[in-house]
Amino acid sequence: EPAAVADAIRDHYKPQGPSDSVPTDPVSIAVALADKLDTLVGFWAIDEKPTGSKDPFALRRAALGVVRITLANDLRLGFQGILGMSDFEFQNQKGLQISDGPFVGLTKLSLDSLDLLSFFADRLKQHLRDEGQRHDLIDAVFALGEDDLVLITRRVEALGAFLDTEDGANLLAGYKRAANILKAEEKKGDLPADLSVNDALIAKG
Repeated sequence: EPAAVADAIRDHYKPQGPSDSVPTDPVSIAVALADKLDTLVGFWAIDEKPTGSKDPFALRRAALGVVRITLANDLRLGFQGILGMSDFEFQNQKGLQISDGPFVGLTKLSLDSLDLLSFFADRLKQHLRDEGQRHDLIDAVFALGEDDLVLITRRVEALGAFLDTEDGANLLAGYKRAANILKAEEKKGDLPADLSVNDALIAKG
């Protein structure tokens, strides 16, 4: 067999821990990601998720492996679409179409893709915190609802770099000042009922 096939067989379980290397060859990357995504989608489909400190099937490690492979190789993937595709292929592999052959009437497995996406987000947060990124910056970027892990990481880094500048410090100070004024007025009961932005006034200004 070609060397790429042998390397993929060797590397498809990687990374097996935080100090383990990640696959870098295209074939190895594809096989390692497919293995981990298929495992995660399958366990989510049967509602077997890690609870508390219990993770007998090492699903957290698998998700963290996906995160590390994606970032180390700068893979621009939309994970919501990837998980949906993986779910579709998983269902087809297992022959769980409701209207086909001997499985007529069988209820298909149900994948909560948003919950699984959130699971990946938690692993990415863990990875970024381990890399020294501030938790509040991570939360701010995640609030945008992005599912491209590379883009999320770049935005966290860019936001941190901006806030370290004079303009960033001034913007943060201005926001804090405005928020404190609003809190004080709210306590006094002086705030108007409608705090929505008046687009017409902005246009006139």
